[in-house]
Amino acid sequence: MPTADPSSVLVAHRGDTAAAPENTIPAVQAALVAGARFVEFDVQLTADEVPVVIHDERLARTAGVDRSVHDLTADELASIGVRMPGSPASDGVAIPTLDAMIGVIRLAPTVTAFVEIKRSSLRRFGRTVVVDRVSPPLAAAPTQVVVISYDAGAIRETRERLGRRIGWVIERWDDTSRVEAERLAPDFLFADRRTLRADDTPLWAGAWTWVVFDVDDPADARRLSQRGVTLFETRTFAATAAAFREAGP
Repeated sequence: MPTADPSSVLVAHRGDTAAAPENTIPAVQAALVAGARFVEFDVQLTADEVPVVIHDERLARTAGVDRSVHDLTADELASIGVRMPGSPASDGVAIPTLDAMIGVIRLAPTVTAFVEIKRSSLRRFGRTVVVDRVSPPLAAAPTQVVVISYDAGAIRETRERLGRRIGWVIERWDDTSRVEAERLAPDFLFADRRTLRADDTPLWAGAWTWVVFDVDDPADARRLSQRGVTLFETRTFAATAAAFREAGP
C-alpha cells in the first residue's frame, strides 16, 4: 500500500525497466540505487545449459533476433544485446549470466531477489537439469534468494534438494490452485492482478506472503492490500516509489 517507505512493499520487476532494458544488470542496479529492497528477474538455460537472465525464450522482442535462447550457447548469446523498445541495436545491453546477476545482488546484502525459473527451460531441459544448473549461482546468496516459478514441481524440487525459500506463481484463481497452494505451502504466492477476482474478495489465507504484479497506482495498491496483498511488483520502480511517497500512508 502507499507508504512513506515504498521500498518495504515494492518489488522491482525485471529491474527498473524505465532506466535500462529489462532483466539486465543496469536495470537491476538502477532499481537498487533508487532504494529497492526486493527485485525479481527471470532465468533461462542456453544450449550449453548456462543459466542466463532473460524472460522470453525467443530473442525477437528484446533483441530483435528471431532465435531461441535454448539454441544458442552462452558464448553465442554474449554477442547479442537486449535493448529498450524502439532503440537501435547499437544500444544493446549484454544478457547477464545468473552468476553475474547474483554477484550484483550480493553487493546489497539486505536485498531479496525473486528468481523465476521459466517454464520453457523446464520443458526443454527437464526439472532436474534446470535445478542442477541454477543451484551453484544461487548458493552464493542463500539468504537473499527466493526461487519462484509457475511450475509447482520445479519449486518443490528446489526446496527439497536445496532448502531454498520458494514462491509459486498461480495461473488461475480456482479451487484446484488453492488446494495446490495449501499442499505446496510456499513462502510466497505470486499472481498477475488480472488473475485475481475483480471484486474485493479476500485472497487465500495461509502462511505465505502475497505478491501481485504489475501495480503502479497507489490507489490500486491500497485496495489490494485490504484484500491481503503485501508486496507489489512494478517495472518502473523509481517512478512508482515516488508516486507511493506522494500518496502517503
